Amino acid sequence: MIDFKEISSENWELFARDFFSALGFVIEIDPSRGADAGRDLIISEQLNGKLHTEKFQWLVSCKHNAFSNKSVGIEDELNVQDRLA
Repeated sequence: MIDFKEISSENWELFARDFFSALGFVIEIDPSRGADAGRDLIISEQLNGKLHTEKFQWLVSCKHNAFSNKSVGIEDELNVQDRLA
């Protein structure tokens, strides 16, 4: 079992990067220090259909509330459409 309190807020994005990488996603944009325009990670995967193959990208936002014992709420993710654009 993982005790998420063992992962500092500073290392949370790095943990997420390694987690998605272990699942087979390609890390397109790594976490960075400082302002990131609401973009913690950009990951991608190759979608393979019977007639078409396409690269699909995901915007990943990492929130760390383990110490406050609060859930991440809708108010924690503002301007999602702006960040996707």
